[in-house]
Amino acid sequence: DADADADESTVSTASAPAPRRRSAPRQLISPNDDSSDFFTGDQQQQQQQQHHDEGSALSRHRHLLIGFVVLAAMCTMAGLAVSLLLRGGNNNDNNNGDDGNNNAIGAPLSSDQQQNDGSGFQGDEDSRTFDSENELFVHLRDFFQEHSSDPFSFLSPDSAQSRALTWFVSPVAGMEEQDPSLHLWNQDKTIVQRVLQRYALIVLALTCGGDTWLGITPWVQERAYHECDWDQVMCNDQEQVIGLNMILVDMTGFLPDELCLLTHLQFFDASQNRLVGSLPYSISEMTALRSLHLSLNEMSFSIPTEMGYLSNLEELVLSHNSVTGALPTELKKLSNLVLFDVFYNPALEGPIFDFVSAWPNLQHLVVGLTGLDGPLPTDLNHVSYGLVSLDVRGVSQIVQIPTTIGIMTNLEVLRFGGRSSYDDTSTNDIDSMPGSSSDVLAGVIPTEVGLLTNLITFTVDGTAIDGVIPTELGLLSQLTAMFLNKNDLTGSIPSELGNLVNLQVLIVPDNYLTGTVPTVLGALPKLRLLHLEGNHRDMVIPTPVCANGDLHIEYSCSYSCECCRDCLW
Repeated sequence: DADADADESTVSTASAPAPRRRSAPRQLISPNDDSSDFFTGDQQQQQQQQHHDEGSALSRHRHLLIGFVVLAAMCTMAGLAVSLLLRGGNNNDNNNGDDGNNNAIGAPLSSDQQQNDGSGFQGDEDSRTFDSENELFVHLRDFFQEHSSDPFSFLSPDSAQSRALTWFVSPVAGMEEQDPSLHLWNQDKTIVQRVLQRYALIVLALTCGGDTWLGITPWVQERAYHECDWDQVMCNDQEQVIGLNMILVDMTGFLPDELCLLTHLQFFDASQNRLVGSLPYSISEMTALRSLHLSLNEMSFSIPTEMGYLSNLEELVLSHNSVTGALPTELKKLSNLVLFDVFYNPALEGPIFDFVSAWPNLQHLVVGLTGLDGPLPTDLNHVSYGLVSLDVRGVSQIVQIPTTIGIMTNLEVLRFGGRSSYDDTSTNDIDSMPGSSSDVLAGVIPTEVGLLTNLITFTVDGTAIDGVIPTELGLLSQLTAMFLNKNDLTGSIPSELGNLVNLQVLIVPDNYLTGTVPTVLGALPKLRLLHLEGNHRDMVIPTPVCANGDLHIEYSCSYSCECCRDCLW
């Protein structure tokens, strides 16, 4: 079904960069660095304090020996004992109570450790060091918890968040003892966002079946590489992740909230996968997002009001899911929206053209086979400028095609239809849509459609539209596909359609057409499919129509056709 296939070929208007070609593993640690020195900052401070304390103790002992010979020995022994005890206590204080509090993973940080450096990480920026893998684990855990919508997820060792944390700090076969990015934590202020960026990607992979993604080296095996060099990841010059191209890679599960930690993400396309669930809870934080494509998944959700905060959004594609409920009025704030595609979401409701008037940059409106309603404005001036594609099949309260359609001269795709459109939608899906029989599209095809000279696809199917096929349709020189099936059209096929030199598909079955099929159709160089079945039984197909050997004709057995073979019934 060429028309159904065309529904999925939505043009992407935002320009996403191509993934970067991966070369040799990125050197994340300076060759001159000794990683063993990374955890020694506190020990050096303790040694300096120890020398100072010992000098003070010796000075006191000399004075005692001069005044009291006998008592000196006793005082010296007592002083040494006390000094040792004090130094032991000071060392414990300098270690922030690690021995007392951090003997087990998950112990809370002391009050000194909980000083915030402004970057989202705990500790002083110039002395951010760790004395053990356990302390590093605790610091990272608290850091990730601070940026998590569900801090309790770390209580389960099997959660994607806990496994991602372990991925950072624990040895992995054939890899470094720890994630390479951590070695730069104490040297580069931007590494905080680097670690957070890597964490978000790893949680996404662990949540959505990243071990079995098609054509992608699992990200969990790429720890030695910069994340900008991972498959399907796109970055800008500042090495910030701005794009994820995950089309048809067999993603499963739900989108984790950690995806929203990629605050520079502009392009996310996870179309044609097996995702379930809803949109991430914190999607309002993804304010850099320009393009969100999630078509052909198994997701079920209502569009959240928080979507209105995505002021940079240009493309929203949610077709072929289970989007339910009413369109939130907050979507009217998306003034930069260019593409809005929610095709085939029967339970999605709302007055769509109230929103269209708030989207001045809109070029593609694809709302066919939804529960959205019209009516289509008689005066189309406020929706015509720049509109390139319009699909309103099955939209209730659209009862006729307005004659003002002729002013929408930029249109390349125009689709009208009823509840039994020529599509893969089942009868049950159609019947479940809101609306009544009074919403059936009727009237005639206005001759003004012939003014849409940029039109490539024209569809009117499953309606009560009657009258003849306008001869003005022969002016559509760019047209490649015309679908006029399952209507109440009468008369004969106009010979003017022979001017459509780019026409590849002509579908006109199940009408009341009669007469002789124009012989000029056989001379159309690109015509490959001609559906004529289900019309008046006296239709005649002359032999010249069969002159095009590449043309496939479907027709009823009652038709007169000497050159045809294999009639349908």
